[in-house]
Amino acid sequence: MMSRMTSPADGSGDAWQFLTDRVHRVLQIVSGLARKRYSPGDLGSDLPSLDAALIWAENFLRTHGPQLPRTGVLDGPQVARDVLLEVVDLRGRLVTTAMASRHEMMHRVDQSLQRLRAVDTLQDFIHKVPQEIVSLGYVRSLFSWADGLHWVAQSAHSVQGEDESRRLVEAGRQQPFRDLRDYFEYEMIRERHSILRHGIRKSRRVHPELLRATEAEAFVASPLIAGDAVVGFVNIDANATTGSVDDFDRGLLSIHTAGAGIILERLHRARHRATPPEHTAFQAERRSRGGFAAREMAPVDQLTVRESEILHWVAAGLTNAEIGRELTITEGTAKTHVRNVFRKLGVSNRTQAAALYRRGERG
Repeated sequence: MMSRMTSPADGSGDAWQFLTDRVHRVLQIVSGLARKRYSPGDLGSDLPSLDAALIWAENFLRTHGPQLPRTGVLDGPQVARDVLLEVVDLRGRLVTTAMASRHEMMHRVDQSLQRLRAVDTLQDFIHKVPQEIVSLGYVRSLFSWADGLHWVAQSAHSVQGEDESRRLVEAGRQQPFRDLRDYFEYEMIRERHSILRHGIRKSRRVHPELLRATEAEAFVASPLIAGDAVVGFVNIDANATTGSVDDFDRGLLSIHTAGAGIILERLHRARHRATPPEHTAFQAERRSRGGFAAREMAPVDQLTVRESEILHWVAAGLTNAEIGRELTITEGTAKTHVRNVFRKLGVSNRTQAAALYRRGERG
């Protein structure tokens, strides 16, 4: 959920800035013809804002251009016709530039996932995910674990540099373990799909510290699913070319996080970890604000990711109905999972299962 705009290092940002400057010049002329005040600072640099302003200019020129006065050397109708041609041209160029950028971003997804597949430690994965998201063509990205329904910020990357990347993580950690139910991201966790939100500046369902740090107007978030559990999510707030985010960015991020989830599951299985990654993150965050030092729960190695998550909530004292609400599954499904956990652990009740869980947590 992030948005101060910065041009990317590649040529797409330069092309967009050139077009943006042309838009401002044209709008200055049209505003003069319409006898309206115009300031470039009143207009955003994202595609929707620029296109909306050009649509206004086009409508004005088509409707009122022929009636503009002819005074001295100024032929109002001719000026209107000339400027109208440039407005139409600019609208086409903006869309073409945005589409070219999107085509390149789609190509980058495969390259990015190939680089992620080369990662062989969880710590490297955590560090690289936001870097890879930014490499697709975004200004900044924040990666967080989802510990049950808690928000645990982990890593960030920004084209602004390491200082901003660090500030993003610090902002996300000012109140560790925020309850996701308070935020838009809860829908993403519950429904397991990416979300796009605009007009977020005054919303109470946006992480306040991150909003202050980034001055975002919109954001996209996409879940990271390993096995059958949502274990984390990624936030972005600005396409480096268009300056905003839309359904294309939501779809692109969904594709990337789907691939990243498969890679995370491979890392999880390779290390024979029994606790879900999000619970591992939660333990590590409580034990140390530094590294990601998870401990194995050897007695429950045979549990699946979902069953390990069920065990976590059983040990926390939740009933089957409460577990169902936490994981957005039915009470009957939760009961079946609990029964399978008991069978695999060789226990007959919740107290015994919780004891095994805590024994593993102590290492």
